[in-house]
Amino acid sequence: MITKSAEISATKTYYRIREVVAMLNIPASTLRFWEDTFDQLEPHRTPSGQRRYTPENVEVCKLIKRVKPKARCMNFEKSVKFVA
Repeated sequence: MITKSAEISATKTYYRIREVVAMLNIPASTLRFWEDTFDQLEPHRTPSGQRRYTPENVEVCKLIKRVKPKARCMNFEKSVKFVA
């Protein structure tokens, strides 16, 4: 079972959506919204359509979570550019 205190593993190459939302303590709908909003967040999809997030994808999610509440402008999603 995944706990809210789950962290990125040094040996794991991908994470499922339920693992990522547990790490970030956000709803899955928020994560899916971020995928639609931020071009920098594009998880791999399996042939069956399941999302696979890399550790880099998780780091982008952490950055979005940290920065988004501090945004003051209405067009935050369109104006923010992440440098990978």
